[in-house]
Amino acid sequence: MAEKVIDVTLASMTNTGDTHVSPVGSIMTGTARAVDDEQVFDSGLLYDRKEGQPMHPSGVQRLLPGESVTLNTTKRLAVSYPEVESEGHFKQMLLINADLAQKIAATGEVEIRPYFGCFMHKVLFNEIDGFETLDCHHSIFFEGKKWSFTSTFTINLISSSG
Repeated sequence: MAEKVIDVTLASMTNTGDTHVSPVGSIMTGTARAVDDEQVFDSGLLYDRKEGQPMHPSGVQRLLPGESVTLNTTKRLAVSYPEVESEGHFKQMLLINADLAQKIAATGEVEIRPYFGCFMHKVLFNEIDGFETLDCHHSIFFEGKKWSFTSTFTINLISSSG
């Protein structure tokens, strides 16, 4: 059975829009069955922020246009790919899944709006090779304004066997 051990890192978030961003929610990485992304085997959070918590241990609450924050949170995963699937030995892929939202003041009310764009990114076993940088773009369009930022990930192949 072929296996690749990788480090998946959320390196940074950069505000690419024209208004401040302060995303709440989570970004998860994990391994899942290659033919069924809901069958997750191993996973971990790279970003997990509740309302009122800072985005970063430094106390950063929001990013103004053009600002970025370095996060460097890493999860080590083993992705396997047997020649033939059998019970407990499934062909796997890497997932990066974002479930993020933004609190927005609008017409006298506060609304929670979800970010769109990079909801679930899949990296197939044979696409994992060496060191890769991946940018995921998240955005909200609401009442003529745009909230947007980029999450930058690195995928580093630590070892490969089989």
